[in-house]
Amino acid sequence: MATASTQTPSKFQASLETLVAGLSNTTSVALASLMIGGISMTRTEIIAKLKAVDALILAVAQVKQAYAAAVAARKTGLVAGHLFYENVVMALKQVIGATNQAQLAAFGIFPPKPRAVPSAETKAMAKMKAAATRKARGIKGKKERASITTSPQSKLQMVTGVSPAVTSASPASTEPTQTIANPMPATTSTVPSSPGAEASSTVPKT
Repeated sequence: MATASTQTPSKFQASLETLVAGLSNTTSVALASLMIGGISMTRTEIIAKLKAVDALILAVAQVKQAYAAAVAARKTGLVAGHLFYENVVMALKQVIGATNQAQLAAFGIFPPKPRAVPSAETKAMAKMKAAATRKARGIKGKKERASITTSPQSKLQMVTGVSPAVTSASPASTEPTQTIANPMPATTSTVPSSPGAEASSTVPKT
């Protein structure tokens, strides 16, 4: 069970208010006075002390609400405020002179700061960093993308014999595969095995 010292302000405030309500509504004679931290206090004094602590928490909550309202009002008012300020500055420049820096400085109006020009070394470093970033992310420019050409390539497979041509595509590849049969049919030849005798053997000629 959480003690009062470990409770959040909102939960502690609820505990305080409940305790105050209990002490205010009780009619017990035994609770007319209590020893609080070694000091005897009447019930009225105890209730007053508890209400004072409750008031501290309530004050913070009220300040938070007022702060939130002030922030919202500032956010809304600054839009019109910036525009009004710029109009006042423009009017002063028209009367005093946009190039009269000696008098405009008294109103806190100064010329815009010149834009800093990066050095050659800074530009080179920025270019190297950008190239390294593109390489790490795999980003390609227009010229690199234009140089990439993809076209399907045919795969040829030679099959010997007299089987008719069969076209097949490998299921593991999306590229078409063509199969061409060997147009030369198998032939046979007679080779003599010994002088004066002939033996017929079939030798496929490829």
